[in-house]
Amino acid sequence: MQDSLKPSSYQQLEQKSKYTNMFLRWFLYFILILFASYFIFPLYVMVVTSLKTMEEIRQGTLLSWPSGLNLESWAVAWGGRGYGAGDTFLKPYFWNSIKMLYQQYFFQHLLER
Repeated sequence: MQDSLKPSSYQQLEQKSKYTNMFLRWFLYFILILFASYFIFPLYVMVVTSLKTMEEIRQGTLLSWPSGLNLESWAVAWGGRGYGAGDTFLKPYFWNSIKMLYQQYFFQHLLER
């Protein structure tokens, strides 16, 4: 049975296998790009919307680029304006996260030695 297979048939099988592997690899890349875009798209919308003015947001063009960079919303989110008595913004929580990070980093390396 081994004698009936000619070298040309091996080459044909090898060539067919190359095409199949190439197709499967491109299909895998397509699926990976599809899933990555599914998870990255909300991040894109969040960042682009944060750079828009309120008028641009109210127009309902969620996916369009802002007409100009508006960093005022970032300043409000960081420090706040204090509209209400209980307004707390990102600054204290961010520094609390940094403090926790350094403590965890310090104790992890202390225990490793």
